Formats: sequence, structure tokens, C-alpha cells
Amino acid sequence: MMRTLAARLGEDVWKWELVGLLHDLDYDLVKGDARGHGVMAARILDGRMPEDGLYAIKAQDHRTGFTPQSLLDRSLRAADALAVFIEDQAIHHVEGKEALAVKLDGEALRKQWISDVIRTFCRETGIELVELLRLGLRPDDGEQ
Repeated sequence: MMRTLAARLGEDVWKWELVGLLHDLDYDLVKGDARGHGVMAARILDGRMPEDGLYAIKAQDHRTGFTPQSLLDRSLRAADALAVFIEDQAIHHVEGKEALAVKLDGEALRKQWISDVIRTFCRETGIELVELLRLGLRPDDGEQ
């Protein structure tokens, strides 16, 4: 998703993909401490990734205390929120075809931060919500 967003926004595709792939490196290490999630990953990756990538990883979660400042930061946070939303959805087989069924009572819909992050990102970047959802569900569509 980060690679596709970078291409769509005219940014460094390789760097954004790397940040997207490594941002949850510490997920199992922080044992549910959201304040440390991303911060520990950035510490592990220090010197191995550009500083702006490290900052984006630290700012991925609103509970770390790091505020998104750049487009990379905001994009990682939005991609992460969108991934949480998509993971909360159910894939059902309908007459032999897969169809996404939005669970209106899903856990992700009760997390206000998801909606806030995604709406803010769309407003700031000019990417329509439908396009962002398409990028999240089928990130390789439209890539060259």
C-alpha cells in the first residue's frame, strides 16, 4: 500500500515501501505497549534507514507521542489505519466469487481514530476515499 501511495503522490517508491514493510518490526517485542510500538522499531533500524523513515515509523501510532509532520508520516499512519479497517472486514464467497462484506458492527468502526486519520489524510492529499479504499484493497492496480 505504501509503494502505491508513493507512486500516486510522486514520492520515493523504494523508501516508502521499505518504511511500510518495516514499520511493525517491533510489534511482538513491545507486547501490546502501544506507546513503544514504532519507537522500538526505529531504535532497531537506526542507522539503517533515512531519518525521515525512522520518524514516520515512530509517528505511526497516535499513542507514541510523535506527531506526523511529513507526507510520509501521514501516509504511513493512514495506510496503517486503512489496514486495520480492511483486516476487520470479512471476505465471503458469494456464488463462487469473493466479495467484501463490510461488517457495520466491526471493531474497526468503533475506533474513532481510524475514521479521523483516513478522513484527514484524504482531505490533505486530495485523494478521494473511494480511491484510497481501492488502493488499500488492491494496491497493485494502476501501477506501472
